[in-house]
Amino acid sequence: MARKVVSQEPITSAQAKQILESSVDESVKMNPKIQMLLQTLSLTASRITPEKAAELAKKLEAEGVPARTAAQFADLLPVNDTEFIAVAASDTNLLSKKARIIELVSKALE
Repeated sequence: MARKVVSQEPITSAQAKQILESSVDESVKMNPKIQMLLQTLSLTASRITPEKAAELAKKLEAEGVPARTAAQFADLLPVNDTEFIAVAASDTNLLSKKARIIELVSKALE
């Protein structure tokens, strides 16, 4: 059975983990692929709550960061130049906003 994509919206790992844990029934959770996905999401989503991750992503979008990149920043939480470059290297427009982005991420970690 083919599935139809109704809409797409970038979300953080913390949000994805929360959705999977609350919306998927136990029989689906027993699937090895879903278990591996939940395990991976647990590793990346453990530093901040889903609510804080979503709030950080919204703040970054308000600063002009594209939604997909904002979700990556909220997942990886870069707090220094090296980590920032790892996420933003493909978008040179973000380099001028580096200090503000790192400041927002640092506040989210408090």
